[in-house]
Amino acid sequence: MARKTREKPLPAFESAEEEAAFWDAHSVADYWDQLEPVNEPVEVVRKRRLLSVRLAQQDMEALGRIAARYGLGAGTLARVWILERLRREKAQQP
Repeated sequence: MARKTREKPLPAFESAEEEAAFWDAHSVADYWDQLEPVNEPVEVVRKRRLLSVRLAQQDMEALGRIAARYGLGAGTLARVWILERLRREKAQQP
């Protein structure tokens, strides 16, 4: 059974943000016949790296309790604190 598409053509997008907003509000099923397959491999670009930090059990527990007060995970709070300190250090450099 063939899928039915809207009579309205798929718009031309001026930015990725514009396209994302469009697809947030529309179903791909309505434009299925107008889409083109992607035959090229997609390269995944990782912009972040993992840092492993060893903490004593009591420090991990304290971090977890503080993070919970803010509604965050311990790793997220640690990342926020590290980034805040990095910004402060960069601001103090001549």
